[in-house]
Amino acid sequence: MNALWTVFRKELLDAFRDRRMLLMAFVIMPLAVPGLLAGMSAVGVRKQIQKLESTLELPVIGAERAPNLMAWLGSHNLRVIAAPEDPDGAVQRQEREVILRVAADYAARWRAGQPARVELIYDSSRPVQTGTSVARVRNLLEAYSGQVGTLRLIARGVHPAVAGPLQLVARDVATPESRFDF
Repeated sequence: MNALWTVFRKELLDAFRDRRMLLMAFVIMPLAVPGLLAGMSAVGVRKQIQKLESTLELPVIGAERAPNLMAWLGSHNLRVIAAPEDPDGAVQRQEREVILRVAADYAARWRAGQPARVELIYDSSRPVQTGTSVARVRNLLEAYSGQVGTLRLIARGVHPAVAGPLQLVARDVATPESRFDF
């Protein structure tokens, strides 16, 4: 055991005598690693922002059943395109990130004032590649649903505030230096 300790001490002493090792361990690595991480993060952020700001091509099955929805989506930087023959397969083969399917009874339920069904087809096992597009389409559909719901209430003489009985107000007491923005 004593021989092992002697060899370890000798190797450690030799390592500290080597100036290149000291330069690498105490100067270059502490500067390079954060720089590399910041660079990778900046590239990822730039890619996500570009994806959010670009026009998203959305394949839609049954787009003719919901012309107002398609026009509304088109006004929000989405371009409706024809859907592939095999939508599930196209998403699984990563040919498309997300596909929207409008139910066959959409128009009848819409006219009756009932919830009209639309279906998002996506692959949740690839959140980094498709998460932005899926969230973007989902948020737009929820916004359209909320807007139409408000208009339906107003048309029936009901104040839209009735649909939201709880008003949540958030008050953050964190200092600007300690704030964690999420």
